[in-house]
Amino acid sequence: MKNILKSLNIIFSSKEKLKILYLSILSIFSSLIDVLSIGLLIPLLSSILNNDNNLLYIDFAKKFFNDINTENFLQFILIIFILLITLKNLFQRNLVFYQLQIKE
Repeated sequence: MKNILKSLNIIFSSKEKLKILYLSILSIFSSLIDVLSIGLLIPLLSSILNNDNNLLYIDFAKKFFNDINTENFLQFILIIFILLITLKNLFQRNLVFYQLQIKE
């Protein structure tokens, strides 16, 4: 393992190491946004299909937002879902753009 790290130190300059670190952090953040958007599908589909099981999700949302009730929970989840998907797509577009810049 130490030999591999030493060889990587020789191969990459410090500027390239920072680019790799930055790209790794951006990739991890992109994965977290993907997980959040997939995880938000469960309350979204639950609120669309069956309003009886929303009490658990509404209680959780009330911890962060005071104005949530059973009537506006679906709108709240839809707005959060659309914003998260938009943010995810913009972030991934910028990530691909940065990856292409590194290749050049």
